Amino acid sequence: MIKINFNGKEFEAKNQPSEILISDFEKISTILNDISRDEIDKYIEIFSILGIPEEIIDNMDYDEFVAVIKTMQDNFVIDSSFKKEFEINGYTYRAYDGDEFKLKVKEMSLIETYVKKNETKFIGEMMAIIFKRTDLSKTEHFEPAHIKHKADLFREYLSAEIALPYIGLLSQKLLSNLMVLKNEVENGDTK
Repeated sequence: MIKINFNGKEFEAKNQPSEILISDFEKISTILNDISRDEIDKYIEIFSILGIPEEIIDNMDYDEFVAVIKTMQDNFVIDSSFKKEFEINGYTYRAYDGDEFKLKVKEMSLIETYVKKNETKFIGEMMAIIFKRTDLSKTEHFEPAHIKHKADLFREYLSAEIALPYIGLLSQKLLSNLMVLKNEVENGDTK
């Protein structure tokens, strides 16, 4: 939480990945990526999602508003370690066995499908594909209804802190794939 002083009152707002649910993180990402909106309008809505009361937002002057944005950005700390497993409602969900996470081809293919369907709201599905319930078979993990169920569950219960390292890795993989394809096209290497 970050403390905001305004007119002699102190307010707290969510500011750390561990405090922001995946559902809220997806909303924030959607807002930030919306090129049709003004920057100030974007942050007004983001502040509301993070718990800053509307009365405070409406009464901030511009310099205070910018200072709060800067403070929030400066204090946003990302832990880059991959969480291997967690428990929700008595079920264990595991991303990988062994010592390190490696993205499988089938997982990447499914994730790319969800990214293409909705470029700003795919984190729940991404996490549902990566994290598998330990009591189910491989076939059940990739059923569309099961992915949807887990995505909804993860949006409600998981923080962005768990998702961010996976988002970073996925973004890196997608970007490197795009660069390879771009180079092939530019060099006439497409078949």
